[in-house]
Amino acid sequence: AGFLPPGEINLGVDKLAELGNELVQQRHQAIGDAIRKSYTEMKSRHDQLMFETIETKESAAKTDKDAHDITTKLIANAKAESAKSIAQLQKDVQDYMKTETDLRLKHREEKEQCQKDHNDITDKMAQ
Repeated sequence: AGFLPPGEINLGVDKLAELGNELVQQRHQAIGDAIRKSYTEMKSRHDQLMFETIETKESAAKTDKDAHDITTKLIANAKAESAKSIAQLQKDVQDYMKTETDLRLKHREEKEQCQKDHNDITDKMAQ
């Protein structure tokens, strides 16, 4: 009284097999979708990281270039300032030497004038 005839049992087994295959296909589809989604996300992250890496390299290269430019400018400025200082020192030395020469000449002239005045006074006193 609760037994199915053989034909219906076969239909039930076939139906179960069909449902089982459907579940397996759905599971495979879900796994495939999850793998594709994960791959797409990883690929997108990889592309983003590569872009960031390129940006970082470009930024580092720009920073290196900026540092080089600033250093070059600082060195050039220091050389220019040094050249100005040297030129000023040379001028100061020349001015000092000229002043010293002028003072020696003036001193000699004054000494000669004093000697002449002394000689004149001595001559007048002798007369």
